[in-house]
Amino acid sequence: MQASRLLGLVAIVAVLAILIYLLASSTGQGSIVISIPSTTSSISLSTSITLPTSTTSIVQNTTVQTSIAPTTVFQASNVTFIINNSQGPATIAPFQQMISFDPHSIPFPSLTTADLGNIRFYEGPSELYSWCESGCGVNSTAAVFWVRLPSGIPANSLTSVNLTRFSILANYDSYAGEAPQLSSSYGQHDNGANVFAFYDNFAERKLDTRTWSLTTNSIGAPALGGGLTIATNGLNATLGIATVESFDPLTYVYEAKGALTSLSQSSSVPQFIQILGSGTRQSITLCPKTSSVCLSNVIMELNATADIAPASAVYSNSTAASYHTYSLWATLYDTRAQIDYGSNVLNQGNYLPSAYGHLAMGITGKSGNASIAYYYARIRAQPPFGVMPVASQQ
Repeated sequence: MQASRLLGLVAIVAVLAILIYLLASSTGQGSIVISIPSTTSSISLSTSITLPTSTTSIVQNTTVQTSIAPTTVFQASNVTFIINNSQGPATIAPFQQMISFDPHSIPFPSLTTADLGNIRFYEGPSELYSWCESGCGVNSTAAVFWVRLPSGIPANSLTSVNLTRFSILANYDSYAGEAPQLSSSYGQHDNGANVFAFYDNFAERKLDTRTWSLTTNSIGAPALGGGLTIATNGLNATLGIATVESFDPLTYVYEAKGALTSLSQSSSVPQFIQILGSGTRQSITLCPKTSSVCLSNVIMELNATADIAPASAVYSNSTAASYHTYSLWATLYDTRAQIDYGSNVLNQGNYLPSAYGHLAMGITGKSGNASIAYYYARIRAQPPFGVMPVASQQ
């Protein structure tokens, strides 16, 4: 028994001697470098590390150098949103879903970048296109994102979307972006074209004639670059642009983020955002002035298409020189408008929803000076019955 113990002790000493020899004959590096592949998708306390076969020793305080890509996901920060489509019809696909949350409610808020640029959304294993509209800062209490759901949401159904974060070194990219005016350089992180059915932030200094055309009777040209400015000066002031592509106002919401306010405050020079139809009673007009003034001037001066009698007009009655989100759409029974996603403004005008329409924006009137400015224009999927599915944070 003692002999066997002695042999075992000798064997241990021999192994130690070999290890000491190998360590002494190594390159002399005092630490072991372990490279973690850039494809690593998560790191946790239970992660196992396989050491190279040439490893000679491991001591406490060994330095571990990692090679982790900036887009590595920290799975511990996952937050799930359950989205409830409580309406009978399914959403169209793809569908732009609004998701609002407090950035402080995400676990480990210190792992969030200052502009929320490392936040991503997933549906299962698939990354989703997302666009931050407002509250895009770590100190915000209400960040508003639009997330593109490729397959939409079935009728009376629930679906889930996971929010996660890349490393603190990550920033916005083609999958994740923010509104153009929020970046230090206008439109630097704007990926709205990947999220919405139609989108333009007017970053270029020349009107893209493949996307926009001047409305009939327009005088002059809009100013672009860092947004869109439409200004008039003089008699018979009319200047507007309309999308070349048309969309179904029963299926899509027409929107623009702008300061829709007249500088002259002349009641004869209203500004408008409009669903511009191609036939009688196909248009819906929104103005900051009274409905009657807006309608009379648009009918007399705009003359953008054969439609000389807009079905209806709604107005914001706002004279504040600040930016708002203006929304227009239609149902089988009426026309609707929203300002900053507030209460719907209904109009029972003689609307005949039989043709697609163009998104138009501009100024028209008999005389006076006026100016309007826009950050972006977009068209997104209309939610079922105008009710946005609710995204609840779990």
